[in-house]
Amino acid sequence: MTFPNVVDIIGNVVAKCRATGSDVPYYEYGHPLEIVNTLMEKDSNSVWKLKKYPAIFLFHDFEEDRTKFESKCKIKIIIVTDTKPGWKAKDRYTNVFNPKLLPLAEQFLYYMQRSSDLRFLGDYKLKIYPFWGSEADKNVANDYADAIQLSEMEITTFATC
Repeated sequence: MTFPNVVDIIGNVVAKCRATGSDVPYYEYGHPLEIVNTLMEKDSNSVWKLKKYPAIFLFHDFEEDRTKFESKCKIKIIIVTDTKPGWKAKDRYTNVFNPKLLPLAEQFLYYMQRSSDLRFLGDYKLKIYPFWGSEADKNVANDYADAIQLSEMEITTFATC
């Protein structure tokens, strides 16, 4: 018996968001430092520099609790897009969170709950990050970005023969 790959399952959910939205999200997964490095590498490419956001990141490390037939884990998702450095919170909600990030988060959660590859009961924590990275007094990946974090998302996958 084998278990499906969580990275691929989340990628399939993101692909459904791509098929339905005008702001198609890019998908990256890995350790947060690896994702930041990938974003910085895109800056050196004239095509990919403009193709970073909006994005959905699956942050590692997550631990799976496995039985013979099922695997449970809690995942952390970051949904991020670019913003303007001079905007205050009101501007960010008006121009970024309400029209872009919150609808993208709702769409992602909608497809998570309807995925046939996993069971997600819909419980999670949501944290809004105006100027993502400001907690560390720096821009993440040298970008001005706003983000939503969805954490404590417990998903269950099932073994296949």
